Amino acid sequence: RVTISRRLPLRPLSRLGLAASFNLPGALSSLSFILDRYSGAQRTLSIIAWVDSDNQWRYWSSAGAYVLLTPAINLAALATLFHTVKFVIDPSTGNYVSLLIDNATFDLSGIGAQVTTDATLPHLLVQVRLNGNLGVNSTAYIDDAIITANEP
Repeated sequence: RVTISRRLPLRPLSRLGLAASFNLPGALSSLSFILDRYSGAQRTLSIIAWVDSDNQWRYWSSAGAYVLLTPAINLAALATLFHTVKFVIDPSTGNYVSLLIDNATFDLSGIGAQVTTDATLPHLLVQVRLNGNLGVNSTAYIDDAIITANEP
């Protein structure tokens, strides 16, 4: 497992986005994009993940479980070296807003992220997590990972 992490000062309550470009090597088990916001009283955990075993995207729900996105997007069938993902959350409501995967757009408004009580000092933790297959060394490329604020 490889995790790219960045801890940032807490941003004002505006819509936040996480965008990145990535490739899919043959030995990648899963890929997750994580926005983890700590307010000093609450933790809002938002995850968008792709899993190779079913070639499906999913989001982390308010109930603390993954939910498959529909319709499915078959990344392996897309003729592109790099894929792009961007998802937006609204910390003021604790909801997801939208998800863009290559040219497919998902309206996630009204879908809650997982919000729990947590007294951790205020900050924003951003992560891109790659899980490889057991016993296989692979190389994956992550490019242009950015955090945006004041998203529409």
